[in-house]
Amino acid sequence: PKDCIKYIKDIKEDPNRPKLTDKGTIEEEFEEIYSRRNQTYCKSANFIFHRTDDVKEDAEELVSKLFEA
Repeated sequence: PKDCIKYIKDIKEDPNRPKLTDKGTIEEEFEEIYSRRNQTYCKSANFIFHRTDDVKEDAEELVSKLFEA
């Protein structure tokens, strides 16, 4: 979840976004929801992709995984 928090900036600043938990900050809310849902997500995933800072490498890995299926 720590890697994902940097990607939630847009929703963090959206005044129309409803709260999903009683946590104080979006980061705390994200941590709670992630901890509740992650096991279910992993069980149902066809594959799990771990992002890097290299967009080209990530795209190549995704395309490779898609053609394996």
